Amino acid sequence: MENISRREFLGILKALGVLGLATTTGAIAFAKESQGDLEARAFKLKTSEADTEVMTFSFDPKKYDLDLALAEDYGQKLISMNELVKKTPGLLAAINGGFFEPNYEPSGLLVRDYQTIQPATEQGLRGVFLLDSNNNPAIIRNSQLPKYKNVKLALEAWPVLVENGRDNLKGTTIRHSYINVPRTTVSIDNNGLVHFHTFDRIGLNPLSAYMSKQFESTINLDGGPSTAIHWNLERDTQTLNVGQVQNYFVVRKK
Repeated sequence: MENISRREFLGILKALGVLGLATTTGAIAFAKESQGDLEARAFKLKTSEADTEVMTFSFDPKKYDLDLALAEDYGQKLISMNELVKKTPGLLAAINGGFFEPNYEPSGLLVRDYQTIQPATEQGLRGVFLLDSNNNPAIIRNSQLPKYKNVKLALEAWPVLVENGRDNLKGTTIRHSYINVPRTTVSIDNNGLVHFHTFDRIGLNPLSAYMSKQFESTINLDGGPSTAIHWNLERDTQTLNVGQVQNYFVVRKK
């Protein structure tokens, strides 16, 4: 997401109707839908700051193909979730990925099919979601990257909210972390399952506190106007589409 002022950002959210998930296609069923070992849920979450609507999709990266889709794959600088869904056959699920610069370049490490598209940075709570050659997922700090060989897929984002089940933001405040805005995360549980989440409005601190009670590790992705998620199960299809982004996590059958 490009750097914009808080006033401009909130104005965009208001204009798009984000605060009520008004851009979601299809009715949100506040229930759980499963297809084999895939699971999708939509529910309301009460936090100390605000109530939020959550959409989440869970899967085993060893049983399903997790990849990155870039806007340039489709001949575009940016692409919306609706466009991605229409142009990607066999898509089971997708979620918006990492941050990007005003020139549409990824903001940090991007690896696909073992090839580095964008190098990593070194800064604060930045981290990386990655898959190794055996499709084992991990969320690590950038400083830990040299320990990992044969990285198949990697995407840098920030902040790392949860490490080893610990709330990284407990007792701290990151700039603008108090603002209740749409957020996107990817998490890993103790069984190695990957969980995509979108929240229609939540601050980073309550988000980190909540995720630390649920998952072994969590990293914050590009939220705000970039927030988007999609799943396509036999009995339920949902798409939350707000704006256009540079990259997505996508899930397909192997």
